[in-house]
Amino acid sequence: MRLLVGGRTPQEIAQSLSLSVKTVHNVHYQIKSKLGTASDFELARMAWQRGWIG
Repeated sequence: MRLLVGGRTPQEIAQSLSLSVKTVHNVHYQIKSKLGTASDFELARMAWQRGWIG
């Protein structure tokens, strides 16, 4: 979550976690879908409000 809302690109996240870029995109979509957020901004705001990120 921190990497997604921290401004890292999917390529950077994939490299740092030894995942494929497609996996990062899929997980990003799944997180937004499960939390009911339509945009990355909403996702970041929700994460900050709930204390998931500082």
